[in-house]
Amino acid sequence: ITRFLACNYLLYQFGHFVIISGIKTCVLTNNWTNDTGKIFKSFLSLFHYFDEVFESCKLGLSKPDPDIYTYVC
Repeated sequence: ITRFLACNYLLYQFGHFVIISGIKTCVLTNNWTNDTGKIFKSFLSLFHYFDEVFESCKLGLSKPDPDIYTYVC
């Protein structure tokens, strides 16, 4: 557990650095319109940290379809 928390803290620090540096961020997730699980709900709480959030269920595409990456880029 300690290793997990240390990793998350390093990711948090990096994310904070990216944000304060003015670097634009986005996340591309493969999800479904009925994602209601605990893990996905906790992931949703992170969306406000990103400038753009691309959800496959809303795009009508999913990874690894190359079109989803073309759309996002």
